[in-house]
Amino acid sequence: MIIINPDVGVMLFQFSPEIISSRIKETLASDNDEVNQIINYIVENSGKMIRPRLVMLSSAFYSSDSIIVRDVAVAIELIHMASLVHDDIIDRSLLRRGKQSVNGMWGNQVSVLTGDYLFAAAFQLINGYGLQDIMATVTETIRIMCTGEIKQMSMAHNLDITEEEYLDKTFGKTACLFAASCRAGALASSMPVQEVGHIEDFGLYLGYAYQIMDDVLDFVSDSLRLGKPVGNDLVQGNITLPVIYALRKPGVG
Repeated sequence: MIIINPDVGVMLFQFSPEIISSRIKETLASDNDEVNQIINYIVENSGKMIRPRLVMLSSAFYSSDSIIVRDVAVAIELIHMASLVHDDIIDRSLLRRGKQSVNGMWGNQVSVLTGDYLFAAAFQLINGYGLQDIMATVTETIRIMCTGEIKQMSMAHNLDITEEEYLDKTFGKTACLFAASCRAGALASSMPVQEVGHIEDFGLYLGYAYQIMDDVLDFVSDSLRLGKPVGNDLVQGNITLPVIYALRKPGVG
């Protein structure tokens, strides 16, 4: 039976985005003023920090070192941030969370290097604790994310895409990092190996649900609420689940 460690459980429910943001700035601090300017801009416009929350949630079932858990959560958020910076370049998106994206502000060349800088900082943070099992998890996840993005591009404008193919690319695009967040949090604690897969599955299915919801909002929300251009998936030829279902309706497809 899994029993929540009350100390880490309290830390979870008192989750402070400011603590994560502060540690991110500390981790990324550079002697280059422009780098610091870019990093501050990214951090100040960061999102809900769902993935760091998942790391902390997953660590809460067993005893753990709160500092290590915090830094693993930071590393996961850095990986997420890096992927968003690169995604905006690929999607030619000049808007992120209602403000100019990094590529919109500094151009593609600086944005590519910024994403690489964030990835490297995440690896350095994890490696500093010698957490090889977590390092293996995140590097494999990044590989899957890259493959998922390539799959999505190869499927662009394909109206014959199936639900299975959609879920496959969604695994690489979103769900795998949700799963990795939960796995990393579990591995940062004393959770028995045989139980890690269960919390990882929770993250996986949550990631699928999150992406499906995001795909629906791309049709029913607006740019102000969504924080990015609506309908951008269709513009990019990205066929999502709402489109797949709509095409099945008589008179639509």
